Amino acid sequence: MREGHSIRSIAKYLGRAATTISWELARHAVPSHAGYDASLAGFRATLTRHRARSQSKLRLGTPLFDLVTYLLR
Repeated sequence: MREGHSIRSIAKYLGRAATTISWELARHAVPSHAGYDASLAGFRATLTRHRARSQSKLRLGTPLFDLVTYLLR
């Protein structure tokens, strides 16, 4: 982007949709004077991915786990 490439040209080069690139820039960009920082974006994406995961429904020791195990056997 600093070299004057548009979102569409970056998306085409990376083989992604322009919307995906736009979302990535919006979610992981730093203040506009500093531009886009890929390492910071990766760190933030990792935090978001781990935070978004919910607990598994089949946890060891729960009644549901025991029932599923029993029925599979």
